[in-house]
Amino acid sequence: CLRIRRCGTALEAMNKKQQQQKIKIKIKKCSLEVRYNEPGFLFDMRLPWSGDGDVRVGFFSSPDGKQWTKVSLIVDSEPDVPSEAELQFFGDTAVSLVRLDNGTSLLSEGHTAVCVASPPYATWDCGRRFDKRLDGPKWFQHAGRQFVMARKHLDDGRKRTALYEIVGTLPDPSAAVSLRELFEFQSAGDTAYVGVLPIGGDQFLVSWYSSVVAKDEQWFSGMFDQSDIWTAWVDLRCLP
Repeated sequence: CLRIRRCGTALEAMNKKQQQQKIKIKIKKCSLEVRYNEPGFLFDMRLPWSGDGDVRVGFFSSPDGKQWTKVSLIVDSEPDVPSEAELQFFGDTAVSLVRLDNGTSLLSEGHTAVCVASPPYATWDCGRRFDKRLDGPKWFQHAGRQFVMARKHLDDGRKRTALYEIVGTLPDPSAAVSLRELFEFQSAGDTAYVGVLPIGGDQFLVSWYSSVVAKDEQWFSGMFDQSDIWTAWVDLRCLP
């Protein structure tokens, strides 16, 4: 129920066996099929990280998409190093997922704040947090369920791109919420910044970037290496 295809041409060739590799993963009674094909486009230059300095994430409104006015601050905390955020509305209740680089180092796991606000969105309740730092995320809804695709952090400094389901009642700041990992996409080194496009029914086209998978290098060295853009066709109909 899940297929992955890399699109475009690459500077590094893969042999025929690698191109046609298939992996089957069992989720209860449902089989997810993954197909890896041609390598994707490559970027030959990456910029190194030189210090975040991220302090706050704001909520803005606009009548025309051109002129924006700050309504409030979602997270204002220099020690938490807030940055990349996602936003969804449940009726008139706004919920934001905010990346927090508040681990012991940039390479370590941090958290993701789950923030909730009601009209007029002047204040946000960010009392709930996931114990995973979702980098470069894309949050999307399907069939009443919540999914997020983002960078996953391994204990040894390596990274992956993964698909999670958000479990729990997000608009209620008193309700427990958690992440359930569904799938780890083929990825390594510096990876994520996800795109998700619904293409009908239970199907989605997703994209992410990754360092050369075969090297399986750590994130820091991967920033200075080549990157591929991957695309995948995802069918969620078999999820329990």
